[in-house]
Amino acid sequence: MDHTVRKKLPFLRLFTSDYLADASLGVCSLEARGLAMEMLCLMHEGQPYGHLQLAGRDPSLPEIARLARCSDQEASDLLQELERNQVFFRSRDGLLYSPRLLQEQARRRQRSEHGKRGGNPTLIAASINRSNEQIALQQMLREQDRRDKAAARSRQYRAKKRAQRVTAPGTPAA
Repeated sequence: MDHTVRKKLPFLRLFTSDYLADASLGVCSLEARGLAMEMLCLMHEGQPYGHLQLAGRDPSLPEIARLARCSDQEASDLLQELERNQVFFRSRDGLLYSPRLLQEQARRRQRSEHGKRGGNPTLIAASINRSNEQIALQQMLREQDRRDKAAARSRQYRAKKRAQRVTAPGTPAA
């Protein structure tokens, strides 16, 4: 878990098609989906990122109920529904977190690393593949060159032996 201070992101990256296609969220009630959206916004602002914290601590059920503008019992039921449908999970510390936000954070970090290495990860992978192909080609050419030289030495040796047999059939070679 990353507890380092992060640069605040001014927006929550939300693709409506992903939101609407999320099966875990789709089986939840309208009220639970509303609470999930409120909590996603808070988790986006949370520290550590993707975890539900208010003023650096785990919010109480009455606080979550006030955020959701509902009773404590309704908030409890909605939270249970969201956890049961695996929209949110609890860390070992008991903090609620969103796997979606943590995955997005990991993708953002990966893209940042790719950017530090020149940008487009596809192009980086392609250049690595080209380098690997060039290395493989060079190795293949060296191996072929080695075989060609060995074959040439073998031909020279056989030719020298034939020449020795023809020039002096009964005499030993000098």
